[in-house]
Amino acid sequence: MKNNKNSKKNDKKLLIGSLGLASVVAAGATFAWFTSEDQVTNRLSAEADYNVSITESFTPPEDWTPGQEINKDVSAVNTGNIDSLVNLKFGHSFTVTGKGDPIKVSDAATEDLGAKNAVEVSTDKAKSAQAGGYIVYNKDKVEENPRESSSDPFTDDGLYIFRREIKKTVDGSNKLTSVDYEYDGYYVKGGKYYRIEIADDAVTLKTDSTEVDAVDLTKINIPTVGDEYVYTYGDDAEVTWTFVKALEADDPTATPAVDNKTTDFAEAKGIRITYAGNDATSTDDDIIVYVEFDPAAQTNYKYNADDEKFYYNYVLPAGQETKSALITSVTLGKETEESAYIKLDYDLDVLLDSIQASLDESKNYTNETADSWLSGSTVNGKQGTAISDSNGKVAWAD
Repeated sequence: MKNNKNSKKNDKKLLIGSLGLASVVAAGATFAWFTSEDQVTNRLSAEADYNVSITESFTPPEDWTPGQEINKDVSAVNTGNIDSLVNLKFGHSFTVTGKGDPIKVSDAATEDLGAKNAVEVSTDKAKSAQAGGYIVYNKDKVEENPRESSSDPFTDDGLYIFRREIKKTVDGSNKLTSVDYEYDGYYVKGGKYYRIEIADDAVTLKTDSTEVDAVDLTKINIPTVGDEYVYTYGDDAEVTWTFVKALEADDPTATPAVDNKTTDFAEAKGIRITYAGNDATSTDDDIIVYVEFDPAAQTNYKYNADDEKFYYNYVLPAGQETKSALITSVTLGKETEESAYIKLDYDLDVLLDSIQASLDESKNYTNETADSWLSGSTVNGKQGTAISDSNGKVAWAD
């Protein structure tokens, strides 16, 4: 019994000691909640195929003649996978080689010289005119001390006359004697050489001298050569364009007078581009080009006079083309005279601009898209905003 009591006492002491140890541990530690972290990255990849471009049907002619209409259908196509808003703008480039003044002979030329229109000669012909001789008339004056001609033709504009000695036998002997001179030459204009004709007595020598005393220009057929001119758009020459209600010239002599110009795109049949020519005071060298609008252009496009751009009235969905073309043809105006040019190159440059059309969570096009697209621009005083309909149509708010 005693031993059992002692055993119970010992167990009691051990329990108390254990509780005391537990208390000490509890007092000297901080409990922490167990937590668990995990991270999963789910990557969704997408490639934006953003490709809006100009599409056209156009075959340029070999020789464009006044009044000839050339088919040119121009519109936009979205070949990517992102819906877009688009606009188009035209640029016009002329390169014109004009005829200038007619080529004619000098009024001073006499009929007995066989006056003819200026005849261009080759560089080799010009070389042969001066070969083996001395220059006695240089551009605009008689040479006081004739000098041997160069091996290459003179190139500055003006008249050049060369003297060559003629030697022959005297009295049938074998002795060559200088007895006379012959004269030849050419006229230079704009880097080209022209033939001249010289009468036998056009050049007189000083008394008892081989030096030239005078040259009588009335006895020389000197061509008057008109300047060809080359004009490229961007120079100071005048180029203007305007909307027109009919693709034809105005007629101020009609009763009432016909004025086809308009500022209203809604009634315009197209654009008239006018190059005023080398002589802005005359219409003889004017060159007129007409660009015709598609009949549905006014329905499907709005014109912004501020930036001269034609805005397509709808969002252009991926894989689709505009409902209609903007323009359908280009015509060289029949009022353009063929004498207005030697050669004419006209480039109609079509520039396209586009922006992604954004969708909201309801799959409707947002107003913000059009606001950013048309930021600050107006059409007839109205700001563009996209409306949420099935067509993605762009309205022009009041």
